[in-house]
Amino acid sequence: MNNFDFVQIFTTVYRLFIDMILPGLAAVIVHYIYTKSMETYHSFSAERQARLLNFVKVAIKSAEQLVNTNQLENVLATKKAYVLQVIQEYANLHGMKINVSVIEAEVEAAIYNGIKKVDVPVVTITNVESYK
Repeated sequence: MNNFDFVQIFTTVYRLFIDMILPGLAAVIVHYIYTKSMETYHSFSAERQARLLNFVKVAIKSAEQLVNTNQLENVLATKKAYVLQVIQEYANLHGMKINVSVIEAEVEAAIYNGIKKVDVPVVTITNVESYK
């Protein structure tokens, strides 16, 4: 076997790899990513989306109340950071894996659409001594 035969065999194997194996490997990777994304999409049910949207509204109202009581600066970036932190903690607590950009989009949508109705449970304390 001379040097020319080795180069020809190497070139043939290389072209076979490029022409046949790489597209198959790419198809497997794309299928895996698609499957995982669809699992994530379907696991995030309408009920969870509604709960998240409701909590986004609650977090925004909470930030506004903290601003009104001077516990939080009335700066848009500060309020937004607070809301994002609270929502991320809520999502983590409930086992929701949500991208921060999705949360930001929900917050922006809630602000843009106006916060009309928020289902916030009303808690009344009749006997404070029993909680101590």
